[in-house]
Amino acid sequence: MKRLLPLAVVVLVLAACENAQDPVAPQADLPLAATFDVPWPDLDIVAFKVTKRVSLQHAKDIKIKLVVKNQDTQGTQVEPVSATVVGIQNSIVVHSVTRTDVFDPVGNGSSTFSFPAYMPTASGEIQWTVQFEDGDPDADIAAAATKVVQ
Repeated sequence: MKRLLPLAVVVLVLAACENAQDPVAPQADLPLAATFDVPWPDLDIVAFKVTKRVSLQHAKDIKIKLVVKNQDTQGTQVEPVSATVVGIQNSIVVHSVTRTDVFDPVGNGSSTFSFPAYMPTASGEIQWTVQFEDGDPDADIAAAATKVVQ
């Protein structure tokens, strides 16, 4: 993947102008943009877990957890991303929450993040999704389900 780095181009143009023959009106024939291979941070979903089954009679809330891992092999520190969890039941969004501090430090491990629990008010299946964008072109999305019974 290529990214444009305009600041690097400005530095290159200034360096070329400093070395030009005419100090009053230096000119340089350089491209207006340059591309550089820059490693993308790669934060991936290891697991997305929700409570599988709850009963309305027992008033138990649904717990939501996300496990992520920094898959980068070049030591790139991943900046925190915003991960959003959405729960849909009977075609209605019943729960939506975002955490802005999801990350995993470089190394051999993973990090777990809990989201605010949800207390269901109706029976039926809740379809959960979690999603974030980390700059890496792979899709960072996962799904899970909770069965809510009377």
